[in-house]
Amino acid sequence: MNLPKVSIIIPSYNQGNFIERTIKSVLSQTYRNIEIIVIDGGSKDNTLEVLRNYSNDIDYLLSEKDSGQGEAINKGIDISTGEFITWINSDDILCNDSIEIVITEFIRDKSIDFIYGNVELINESDMHVGFISGSKILKPEVYFHHDINIPQQGSMWKKYIGEELLYVNTRWHYVLDRDFFLRISLVGKSFYIPRLLGKFRQHTNSKSVKFFQKWAEEIPAMYSQLFNDRNWIYDNNFNIKVLSSSYIHSAYIAILAKKYKSALDNMYIAIKLYPKILFEFHTYKKPINKLLKLIKI
Repeated sequence: MNLPKVSIIIPSYNQGNFIERTIKSVLSQTYRNIEIIVIDGGSKDNTLEVLRNYSNDIDYLLSEKDSGQGEAINKGIDISTGEFITWINSDDILCNDSIEIVITEFIRDKSIDFIYGNVELINESDMHVGFISGSKILKPEVYFHHDINIPQQGSMWKKYIGEELLYVNTRWHYVLDRDFFLRISLVGKSFYIPRLLGKFRQHTNSKSVKFFQKWAEEIPAMYSQLFNDRNWIYDNNFNIKVLSSSYIHSAYIAILAKKYKSALDNMYIAIKLYPKILFEFHTYKKPINKLLKLIKI
């Protein structure tokens, strides 16, 4: 049986301390028809020195200055020759059977376009610190779930969904995976596997930890652009509810970061957009109560 090729894109910048572990996790896969593409943004540390040790294993290596992770991933998508694509960040890890598990499902049901699973959280020393569980995509509820329920490190998709070749939106630096996966869910069939597929490393220099406030700031803008760019299947009232809920989520993140003025500003926008959000969404009861206490209502 000719197994389909999987292109694994590794966007990289100054992750010399971790990228070898990422490469080894790809090389240790039980699935063999894999294309490894490393797109480096012109690292100034020892990243390229580490990668030279794996020159015989990496199918394509490009190192040049770019605008960030999104551009690197899109370059990898253009270069890729596989039927299926995933990306793994240069500080994260794939479980050694993850590609085989996912491809087995793609072969079993050829109508599936996008698959994702669960992810373990690890620290600098690869020790367990937590767990992120994916969940089945239910429309339209998925658009209100601003916490990560589609873990990027356990995802894979067909290069062409229908006739469409999808790219990440380079406008985003912190929510690009969420934007990308939501757009996939609009045009393709998704499937959740309740299995551990990847490991997401949390460390002091990781983008998601160091700039999580910026990540929260991008969420409302991301939804606004989604609504403007695509003729959604839902009515304008639904779009307003989703956008309002995204501002509430941003407000809650701002509280955690002790950015109280930002929290209040975001809550004000959320209520102005959709006043009933104070009463209709149980999911936001906790952050709303925290915000109300701040302004002593």
